[in-house]
Amino acid sequence: RVILALPNSIDWIVSFFAILQSGGVVVPVLQSATSSELKWIINKTKPTLFIGEGSFLNKSLPFDLMDDGERVVVLSKKVLMRVNGTRRINNLCDLIHGEHQISRSKDRHEVTASDIATINFTYRGYGYPLGAMFNDDNYIAGIKAYSYTGNIDCPLRFLANLPFGYMYTLVGCVLVPLA
Repeated sequence: RVILALPNSIDWIVSFFAILQSGGVVVPVLQSATSSELKWIINKTKPTLFIGEGSFLNKSLPFDLMDDGERVVVLSKKVLMRVNGTRRINNLCDLIHGEHQISRSKDRHEVTASDIATINFTYRGYGYPLGAMFNDDNYIAGIKAYSYTGNIDCPLRFLANLPFGYMYTLVGCVLVPLA
């Protein structure tokens, strides 16, 4: 599970598909999430990676929950990680080129359409976020429904004025145009 807390951007879209391609589960988090909401989500999902912008992380990330020596936090161009019990900040390029490898599970299974792709949290006034799990089949059905009901069959431009972390925006303004 990977928490994705970026503003609407190409980085959000590339990160989303990179996580899915690597067999991960995307946990989109809104930029407006509070520290207590983020603690709730971290405790429920136990993420192995957190992708976000430095300004959001400095404001909202509860480092005590992520600082267990196994998780990595991406801060724009820098990476904060624990190596042998010591906190280090490395350049993201060095990390990518192998100075410090992030190990991948050797017992990974092939991802299927019925495997969980995302865990989307919603805020319904209960005092804590509620998580809903979606798989590829759910997204494909959503893409077909949006395309059919919206009569979308040719290239159009879409305006996303809501965060990509919302299902409506993710399906209607990201996945449908790409499909």
